[in-house]
Amino acid sequence: MSIDTPIPQPPPRSPLTTHLIRSLIDAANRIRRAAGDGKYVTADIVQGTLRVRWIGPTIFRTQQFSVVAEYDDYVTAHPLVGDQIDTAKTVLIAKPPALRKTTYNGTTNDLGWLFTYVDSHTRTASKSGETDITETIRDPYTAGDIIYADMPAGGTHVTNGDDDLIWCDTNRDARRWSFSCN
Repeated sequence: MSIDTPIPQPPPRSPLTTHLIRSLIDAANRIRRAAGDGKYVTADIVQGTLRVRWIGPTIFRTQQFSVVAEYDDYVTAHPLVGDQIDTAKTVLIAKPPALRKTTYNGTTNDLGWLFTYVDSHTRTASKSGETDITETIRDPYTAGDIIYADMPAGGTHVTNGDDDLIWCDTNRDARRWSFSCN
């Protein structure tokens, strides 16, 4: 004996629901276009289910790069395509905020240490009545190093001339300021 169970039909789509969904999608697309990342939303109701697709560049994609050179607030690097380095393209990648020169150069922290940068990977910490400390970034950015970078949604807050840098090193190598205890 078999029992046939009817497949439930989706509820009918109301014009108001469709209009509201399309209005929300249009508003999201206007915001995305203003942000300039080229991404947009498309959606449709298929058998009573809202299906949303993001089309265009991926905002939170992480990519591998090969370091070319280090500067005060960023590194230059070539993207990796598969296991090959694309030397035809050079990308500027912001350093993590704690490793940038402009974040701390000439500033004093809560403990009274004044930071003065010697170059892109060396700084001196000084405090009245204390011996100056020379710190370096460990492990330094070296040509050929593979780093991982992504495009933070809020931006990197690093510029090179008039250009805003969109990539930021995720610091998977745990680079940090360090000093030697002699």
